[in-house]
Amino acid sequence: MIKLPENAIEDQVAKRIKRSYSLLKYAINNNLQIDPSVIKGINEIKFGYDNKQEWDAEKSARLDSYILELTKVTYPTTLYTLKYTLESPFGKYALPGVLVVTLLTVILAGASCYLMMATSPPGFWPMVLSMSLGMLGAELSLFFVFLGLAKELALSEGDVPKQIARIVLGAMVGYLSYVLFSMDSFGQLVESKTLGALTDTQKIYVSLPFLMGYSVRLVFGVLNKAIKSVELTLGLEDKSDELALRSKLK
Repeated sequence: MIKLPENAIEDQVAKRIKRSYSLLKYAINNNLQIDPSVIKGINEIKFGYDNKQEWDAEKSARLDSYILELTKVTYPTTLYTLKYTLESPFGKYALPGVLVVTLLTVILAGASCYLMMATSPPGFWPMVLSMSLGMLGAELSLFFVFLGLAKELALSEGDVPKQIARIVLGAMVGYLSYVLFSMDSFGQLVESKTLGALTDTQKIYVSLPFLMGYSVRLVFGVLNKAIKSVELTLGLEDKSDELALRSKLK
């Protein structure tokens, strides 16, 4: 068993008390209903620690119980998400990062649109524009997600890779919508050189990559449900979901 140095343990205790107090302030600032004993207990522990009172197992257990009660009120904001949102580089720069990626995608979409109109034949630029629109839709949706999570101090380590995957899926649905639905409408746009020459239906098809990118979770959720229905009908269903549910119930 590895024994931590006393200064490392003291540092952990100090950070835990500080985060607990920050979580308490978050709950108070958001008018959440907190047990007065929890408010009093956390303040007493912080005051005692700040005044160099001895830290022992009984105080540690009391703090854990206060954190547990407080988290029941503040969830999904927890000590872990508080730490990640306020202290982690990913948490601090998640929202600015989305804005930078969105700006680059806008530049890519603008460049591909210009090259699609200026090049004859347009080559693969309509497809690039469609993928860019899919990414823009996903990034706009992602911006609102991160804005809400950052406001509630509820970002966690698992959110970043999931949202990066959403951007990639946005490009994928942009490509699929181009191949399956929008190819002719983009071709008409290239010929006419203006959106005004398109019919209302063609305008919808041109904007479809963006719309599908914005609702990428819905698109893949529907596809997943449809595939599972076919597998169930053919007796090919995967048992992994049932096994996962069973393990949770144990």
